[in-house]
Amino acid sequence: MPVKNCPQCRKIFQANLFDICDACRSKNEKDFFKVKEYLEENEKCTMHEVSQETGVSAKRILAWIREGRLEATIGMGGDIACRACGEPVSKGNFCQNCAQKINNQAEELLTSQSPHEKPKGIKMHTKIIKD
Repeated sequence: MPVKNCPQCRKIFQANLFDICDACRSKNEKDFFKVKEYLEENEKCTMHEVSQETGVSAKRILAWIREGRLEATIGMGGDIACRACGEPVSKGNFCQNCAQKINNQAEELLTSQSPHEKPKGIKMHTKIIKD
């Protein structure tokens, strides 16, 4: 089994799906539930207040919001912006309008190609070797 250095604590651990050691993963989950509980009780708090009160970095809280694990509070207002247009978002990376545009463009791209059309630029060569 391959081993890695944990990016958070730098200890060596057996590689896993989470790319961090079990101790750091456990701490992250405890921090997550601490933040989630705080947000449920304080819906008008800012990102700075959540970070101060829970001891969890704003960067980590923002990552959980971007992942869709947490939803931003009313007090976070403009703290989290759509990656496409800059409008405030409460969850994820894109506002509802931009997410819809992206989905429409992807759907249009998929339906515009014939199912029998070969992708351009991809070639495969084979060589038969006789002994």
